[in-house]
This record gives sequence, structure tokens and C-alpha cells, in this order.
Amino acid sequence: MLDQREQYWLDLLKPEYNILNFVKSSCGYKHTNNTLAKMRGKRPNFSPSKEHRAAIAFAAKHRENNQAFKEAISKRVGFTVYVYDVLGNLINTYNSILRLKKAYSITMHHKTLYKQIAAGTLFNGHRFSLTPLNFSSLNSPILKLDNPNKARIISCINTLNSHLSKDLKSLTSAALYIKEIEGKSDRATIRNYINSGKLYKNKWLINESIYKKI
Repeated sequence: MLDQREQYWLDLLKPEYNILNFVKSSCGYKHTNNTLAKMRGKRPNFSPSKEHRAAIAFAAKHRENNQAFKEAISKRVGFTVYVYDVLGNLINTYNSILRLKKAYSITMHHKTLYKQIAAGTLFNGHRFSLTPLNFSSLNSPILKLDNPNKARIISCINTLNSHLSKDLKSLTSAALYIKEIEGKSDRATIRNYINSGKLYKNKWLINESIYKKI
């Protein structure tokens, strides 16, 4: 039915640049042995000289693309990455994952970064997304606490392994948890990293939040 539908649109639209007016399928057609032999052989009308091949190789090796050309390529084949703060406000967009990595000095492989973005991992207090997000999808689940006086939570977010991220109820427990994984940590050091946007040991984002009962 593909041929029938193609013919329908050809008749309806009458495209100016279409060479053929009637659909012709090559399905089932077999080339002759003579034609196949010609396809396997060298192109008779093109034989680049040694100098020509050397010039092509040199141009490919030393090609320099200006910024305008790179921007055009990014718009054509790239995709937008959205950056939100912890409150759900859109603060920036990047037209490729490589530009995002450069802006945030992220050294992990882009495939790993894709997985971290999909898992909702925070990076330096920011959340990345490959699609626009609404406010409700950005908020982490609110913890139900029995005692409102102990509603302060220390979030230890591992930017390399989201499975290690954990919310703790005190600075001491947060320091002990990271020490258990990293082998070294203390309250004073962790306190210096709280809500600073800096990564402890280049992997831990430490945030302090106050959650209300719901």
C-alpha cells in the first residue's frame, strides 16, 4: 500500500522538484552480473592523484570550524538541556550535552550523565532535564516527621551514584554516613559544604533543608 499512498500524494501535491510523476518500485529487481561487476570495480571517471589525496587528508586534519559553524551544527543535530534550581525555576538552557558538561565542569562520560539526569540527580544544587519540567515534578517527596522541631534534614547526594544518596536527620549522622563510604569525613568539613553548591570529594552535594509535615 506504500506505493498507492505515494502515488496519491504525487497526484495531489504535484511536487515541483520530483523527477518522476509515477511511482516505480525497485522491490524484487535484481541487477545483472555485468552491472554488479561494474559496481564492485573502480570508478572509471575519477582517480585522485597522490597529491590530491594528500591535500584532502591535510584539510580534514587541520580543519578549524568557527563558532558560528559550531552553533549551526548544534542547532541542527543537538537537543536542548534544561537547567532548574531546587525551587523549580528554569535558570538556563544548553543546546547540547557537551556544552552543559563544559559549563558545569562535569567530567563523567555523557552516557553516564544521561543516566544521572534520568534518575533526577542534583548537580551543584541544580537539576538537569532533557524535557521541560513543571514545578511538581521537580520537588522531592516531602518527609512526614512526627516531631516538627526535628524537621531539619541533611541531604547527602552522590552525583556519581544516585543509589548512595541519602537524607539524614543530623549533621553528625551525615558525616558518619559519608565516612562509612569514603573512609574519611567529619562534621566540620561537611558543615563547610552545606548549601555551598560545591562538591565534597568531587561527588557529594550536601544540602540542608527544612521539611514541613503534610
